[in-house]
Amino acid sequence: MAQDQELNLELDLTPYDPRVIKKTLSDTDVSQQGKLNLPRQDFENFIIPEMAGDIIQNLGNGVKVKVLIYEEEYIVTLKRKSNRSYMLSAGWPALVKTNGFQTNDLIGLCWVSSSSRFYLQRII
Repeated sequence: MAQDQELNLELDLTPYDPRVIKKTLSDTDVSQQGKLNLPRQDFENFIIPEMAGDIIQNLGNGVKVKVLIYEEEYIVTLKRKSNRSYMLSAGWPALVKTNGFQTNDLIGLCWVSSSSRFYLQRII
């Protein structure tokens, strides 16, 4: 090791939280025409690095992705809009209705690269 390099041995004792994106649902997110708008910075920092290249390349056109809520799987469209924000659209309203999501519910969402799908959970 070169003399000017230091070894960082700091420990981080914050609890492990696999839900890398947390969002409080808005009226728009839970409406029948709703789309889940995802926080751009969190999406680009935590989700994009875990995704396969072909998914990332096709985000502008919309990509069908799986969302698992407990043991139930849904197919929704993940899309990057022209303003570089991200959303889940087609399939999202049915997921909201089936799971009884409401305005002000807090959800957690993470991408699992090994299974190429999102895990979504209501946080109580």
